[in-house]
Amino acid sequence: MEEIKINFSKEEKKFVEKYAEQQKETLAEYIKKAVFEQIEDEEDKKAYQRAKKEYEKDKTTYSHNEMKILLGL
Repeated sequence: MEEIKINFSKEEKKFVEKYAEQQKETLAEYIKKAVFEQIEDEEDKKAYQRAKKEYEKDKTTYSHNEMKILLGL
């Protein structure tokens, strides 16, 4: 596994350690989880923006039953 070094001030480290401890995670686990959650949030925002742009082009919507008929289900 690769290693990444992050520099924190003493206060920052204590602050993050407190939250990691509350989650019953190691500092590394907590930071890793936070990084991936941030990336996921950003990707979700991008997907939303793409979907919104597509919807603005064609605002046609279908009910659940209409979709079942269209899909032959």
